Amino acid sequence: ANNLDNLNDTRPQTLLPVRADIDQFADQPLAIDTAFSAFTHSFNENLHLSLMGGYLEEQYAGIGGEILYRPHDARWALGAETFLAFKRDPTQDLNAGLNGDHLLSGHLNGWYDLPGMDITAYAKIGRYLAEDIGGTIGLQKEFKNGATLEGYTTVTNAADFDQFGGTTHADHGLRLTLPLGGYKYIPQNTSTTFTVKPFGRDIGQKLENPIPLYDLTTPFNTKHIAEHWKDMTE
Repeated sequence: ANNLDNLNDTRPQTLLPVRADIDQFADQPLAIDTAFSAFTHSFNENLHLSLMGGYLEEQYAGIGGEILYRPHDARWALGAETFLAFKRDPTQDLNAGLNGDHLLSGHLNGWYDLPGMDITAYAKIGRYLAEDIGGTIGLQKEFKNGATLEGYTTVTNAADFDQFGGTTHADHGLRLTLPLGGYKYIPQNTSTTFTVKPFGRDIGQKLENPIPLYDLTTPFNTKHIAEHWKDMTE
């Protein structure tokens, strides 16, 4: 059950929607979420690369990649990602068609693991999917059971409608991810995510990288190995 039919009753429609047409995507009874090909490579223990192309997320297809420099024994990491993003058409079967709208998006990324707190601070600056320029800052807390709680805020040079009838240059939210792999009949590395944020906003929207290198390389970080050494050796 949902009230997505009321989305356009509370906000004006957008000529070139980024996320504002989320109700049309959700209305499809059967759709392709992700379907892509990817190549990953580690030049050494600190420098990593990914390249990918296909249906990268629910609302966009694209081609692009990411490079990450993350010393395995350091608390910080630096990276960059760029994608040529193609808007998917929610009126076609499986959301498989493209509507012709495309743009180049890219970001410079940085992370820092705050000592003694299991909290990672991150910052991203670059071009978002509405061709707006801005940055994102956030904090992510990892708990011992594998759950993560993340809060972020994004500010760009473009304005969007807010839930109070005005306009805003900011987009922000909270995200809670819970691991489910410990339950019977559920595969390992399965998780569920709950997100609280403005719905269908167009500004400050990144293409969802389906294989983020920072997450992929975390198990090889010295700090992560030390914290989970007992679990790894049991």
